Amino acid sequence: MFSIVKEHVGAKKLTPTNIPHVLNDHQKRSRVNACAAFLSTYNRQPNAFLACIFTCDETWLSIYETLSRTESMKWVTSREQLSKKPTSQRNDAKVMANVFWDSREIIKIFWMPPGQTVNGEVYRNQLREIAPLVGPRRPPNVRRKPLFLHNNARPHVAEETMQLIQELGWGLIQHPPYSPDLAPSDYFLFKNLKQYLRGRRFESISELIAETEAYFASQPESWYRAGIAELPTRYQRCLASRGDYLT
Repeated sequence: MFSIVKEHVGAKKLTPTNIPHVLNDHQKRSRVNACAAFLSTYNRQPNAFLACIFTCDETWLSIYETLSRTESMKWVTSREQLSKKPTSQRNDAKVMANVFWDSREIIKIFWMPPGQTVNGEVYRNQLREIAPLVGPRRPPNVRRKPLFLHNNARPHVAEETMQLIQELGWGLIQHPPYSPDLAPSDYFLFKNLKQYLRGRRFESISELIAETEAYFASQPESWYRAGIAELPTRYQRCLASRGDYLT
């Protein structure tokens, strides 16, 4: 039966593509509208526009991130040659990081104390703290205000937060809900960081933090610039797919 399906029908048995959310028509339109608005502004001054963008997002980091099944595969002649791979434990210590960055470097990482997550008040205090660091980051020949890109998490879109962003004089880039594929922190920064950390066990949270900061510090400006520069291409692909997720 297997050979008939494979050889005569030409079918393949593949793993389904995971997506963050089943998008309805309204959510797809939101993604299309956000992409169109971004590209309309971007096309007027591409380089200056990207140079003014800064972004942020939160992520959990564990003292041990297991390798994926594919990453664990090895060439062997028998199963006996395979080594045993430890799995992560539910009680492995982890820490939440809220990372602000732009096309040059990490602006600041806020490491959350144990048991504390980013609520509205915490987030607004973080924005106030990075405000002096954001202002001078624009190229000297660019008059455009700093452009802030963050997702639609509740602390980010609270009325008090939106008012504070306006008071700080930042422009706000529209980000549609359920769209990690359009968020540089998700598709680039955290993806690369976790690939680097995966398969390594750290003795403590402080060791994990030190390794994470060293990893970011070791990246050249061109690395960060590539992450932000991917935005227009992703927005164009989203438009072409009428709001569907990028694959």
